[in-house]
Amino acid sequence: CADFEVIIIDSDSKDNTWYVAEKLIKKYQKVRAIRQKERKGFGNGLRAGYADARLDYVWYVDADLPYDLNDLKKALPFLEDYDAVIGYKTGKRENILRSVMSIVYNRLIRLVFNLPYKDINYSYKIIKRDVLNTLDLRSDGWFVTVELLVGLKNKGYHVKEVSVPFVRRKMGKSKVSGNYCKTILYFLKEIVRYKMRLMR
Repeated sequence: CADFEVIIIDSDSKDNTWYVAEKLIKKYQKVRAIRQKERKGFGNGLRAGYADARLDYVWYVDADLPYDLNDLKKALPFLEDYDAVIGYKTGKRENILRSVMSIVYNRLIRLVFNLPYKDINYSYKIIKRDVLNTLDLRSDGWFVTVELLVGLKNKGYHVKEVSVPFVRRKMGKSKVSGNYCKTILYFLKEIVRYKMRLMR
């Protein structure tokens, strides 16, 4: 079995995430954790995990497990020949509105940043650590995935896309649900900001 590590990022959660993380650290030598005592955002947490990674490949997974972890096997045949393997969703989304928003968002991002990738935000992304170290990721929010994919494309890295079935959440509640207007405004602001940064 190849060497591996698990890094848990707790960004000032209000549940018992850190308590569970501490128990896992004591039980499993391969588990480490980073605790952010202030809520700094998804992108900030992801960047912290990327910076702390020690092995050759880095795979980030959302805590709500939007896909079967066994689908990691789909990436294995391509890791040697590609700099990154990213997944795109297949199957039904949580509801029609989320599905429509996802389609519109993906098309908009592909158009604005000339990206060829099918699914921008899906968390199935396995990237060589040396490649990650060359990317300029700054977003503290969800827009970090756009920065990541734009960086991969603009630097000419070889990216393989694989289809990965979406798994509906079994517990918890999406931070997006119920805040669609706020989410849309956030992404529009981030699109303009990042586009201007690239032009400079």
